[in-house]
Order: sequence, then structure tokens, then C-alpha cells
Amino acid sequence: MKFKIMCQKNIAANILMKAMRDKVEQIKKKNIVVSRTFSEKLERIIEKYNNRHDEKDVYEVLEALVEFKEELLKAIESGDAMDLIYEEKAFFDVLTADPEVIATMEDDILIKIAKDLTKTVKENLCPAWHERKQAQAKMRMKIKKLLKKYDYPPNKSEKAVEGVMEQVTLQCIAGL
Repeated sequence: MKFKIMCQKNIAANILMKAMRDKVEQIKKKNIVVSRTFSEKLERIIEKYNNRHDEKDVYEVLEALVEFKEELLKAIESGDAMDLIYEEKAFFDVLTADPEVIATMEDDILIKIAKDLTKTVKENLCPAWHERKQAQAKMRMKIKKLLKKYDYPPNKSEKAVEGVMEQVTLQCIAGL
């Protein structure tokens, strides 16, 4: 009987891991910050599962997977609470990846920046944008101007520009 229960828990854990891995892959096409955070969390859970020793470990992995799923859904839906579409939420996440920025800037300003970034990117995106150096340089300049307009911390701007450029490239490749 114990073997049967253990087998069912292993099957459940494998199914849930596969579903969560697929969901994280979907998010990679939309939000680089969230996908990185959750990819790392999921890998730690999978590593724990692969190093399991007994039924207790499998149970703990199942609990971690359920918690992971809830956190992931909360992260995905958090843009709705701020009235952000997914592109805006992706830029918001890039801008707020640094705890120092969160501490020094108001959320409403960061939301405005994310909305303006989305508009700026859409206006300046062209076919094969991510392959053209001149188009990238123009986009980089527009992002820097926008960050400066909102007094984004200058010592954090370059990292934000790089993150936004990476997110734009991701969206361009994904065809979003």
C-alpha cells in the first residue's frame, strides 16, 4: 500500500513539474524578469525532487510545487491590479528589479514609465529590429531620454536600459 501511495505522489509531482515548466516557458516569451525568477525557483524544486530520499521529500516537493504555482499565478495577474497590459507589466518588472529603485521611486511613476516605454517601443519597432544596430541605438537613446524625463535614478539607468532592450528583443523575437 505504501508503495502505491508513493508511486501516485511521484506521478503527481512529475505532472505538476511538467505543467509548471511549460508555464515558465510560455512566460519566457513575454516577461524576462518573471521568467528568470521562476525558472530559478523551479530548478531548485526539481533539484530537490531529483535528490529525494523518501516519501517525506516527495510530499515536500508537492507542497513546494503547489506554492510555486500560486506564486506564479499571482505574479502573472499582478499587472491587472495595476491596470497594466502584459508588455507594460514586463517593463515595470524590469524597472523594479532593483530594490533600491523600489525604495526611491513611487509606484505610480514607475507605472507611467512602463506605459510610456510600451508606447515608445511600439512607435519605434521595425521589422528585424533586434538585428539592426542603428535601430537598436535609436531605441536605446529613446529609452534613456524617457528614464531621464521621469528622474529614474541615474546610477540605475544603464542597467534598466539593458533590461528594457533585452525585454524588447524578447518580444520582437516572440512576435508580440
